[in-house]
Amino acid sequence: MDMTSVIASIDAEIGKLQQARLLLSGIGRVALDAGAPTQKRKRRRRRLSAAARRRIAEAQRKRWAETKKAATKLAPAKKAAKKTLRKGTAKNAPESKPKKAGSKKVALASTETTPS
Repeated sequence: MDMTSVIASIDAEIGKLQQARLLLSGIGRVALDAGAPTQKRKRRRRRLSAAARRRIAEAQRKRWAETKKAATKLAPAKKAAKKTLRKGTAKNAPESKPKKAGSKKVALASTETTPS
């Protein structure tokens, strides 16, 4: 073996080692994978068993029942508060209600006389 062939084989070995180093460090991975076709994974839909759906439905019905029960407890309290108001109080008095602007125009129109 002459000196040039030994140097050439050492250079080839150095090139292979450098490529292996790049692959292991993660830098060369992009260059290798660029030519390979990539497959996009289709996301599988997760399925619930019938028993799991039943448990979820029962839990939701229980939550709905609790909210309905809380709403019915509040409803009689609101009705009792409305019954305490009486006619003639300041809140229900007809004088305290502001008159609409449109009603004034109607009253003016009816009082005007037309020239004959």
